[in-house]
Amino acid sequence: MASGGTSEGSVLQSSLIMGGIDDGVTRYSGQQQGYENTSGVKRLVGLSGAGHLAFSDLCLLGRENGGLVEIAQNAGVSGAAFASFLWDGCDEGQLAAEISIEIVKDISTLILEEVLQCRGSNAAEIAQLGSRYPDVGEYLESLE
Repeated sequence: MASGGTSEGSVLQSSLIMGGIDDGVTRYSGQQQGYENTSGVKRLVGLSGAGHLAFSDLCLLGRENGGLVEIAQNAGVSGAAFASFLWDGCDEGQLAAEISIEIVKDISTLILEEVLQCRGSNAAEIAQLGSRYPDVGEYLESLE
């Protein structure tokens, strides 16, 4: 997630690269480049309207109290204001954490089942990710 892909010569059976298209910390173009540079079976998922924290539950933690940075500042944690740039993805109008977390769980589960349970390909179901979740702004795959 927000990854530059896998290293050359990797022996991974499958790679999943995910990123927030509106990520202000790690540019989404880095995930696209990482996908291009990754060999083998690979998938890229870009979430529209999503920032850096779209793949974690940090936006949910303390939301009713102003978020983690405000909670830390109110508790007197030194340097908490400096970390506010990492709060990318929790702002009003960005993809809701509840939705992004559901997408992450769905795609991750399908890929883990495919690879770890050796049940065969979930490719058809995985490829329908965009139709199940309109917030998937980009989906690419190479199953070679």
